[in-house]
Amino acid sequence: MLSTLWNTVVRRPISVQSMQSPRLFSSCCINHLPTAVEYARLKADPERYKRYLAKIATWRRNKYWKNPEHRSETREKSRLRSVGYRETKESYNRRLILYNWIVRYTWFRDLLPWKSYRPLLYTQSTVHTCSSCGLSRSNGSKLWWTDSGTFTCHTCS
Repeated sequence: MLSTLWNTVVRRPISVQSMQSPRLFSSCCINHLPTAVEYARLKADPERYKRYLAKIATWRRNKYWKNPEHRSETREKSRLRSVGYRETKESYNRRLILYNWIVRYTWFRDLLPWKSYRPLLYTQSTVHTCSSCGLSRSNGSKLWWTDSGTFTCHTCS
């Protein structure tokens, strides 16, 4: 590479052999991450995007179950995060208590007079698009809040 640059500065004729160099490290595709354009194209095709998410989920699941050190680190991070949320976030505690009451007690979700949104609990996870944040949970959610045909996720409610 340096000889090629030197030849252009000195203005000597460049031979074909000097131009043929081994493949550079920067030009190979290692740990390919999609660029913004590729990601937008990927999101435009729902089936392809689902396959992409499934591939990543499979890779993460395999890494979690095959590597005990990674598993213990992940569990510890998750534990610390939930402990931190419980200690510092009052809204998290309220949301968690409300979720538990709705799931456990049918009278709580059916008989109480709800003002605008009513809790809608499914037996299986159901995919809806949240009208507040615009997100659609990939695996769905069992608890949704509904008001005249619009759905709101439990996080936004």
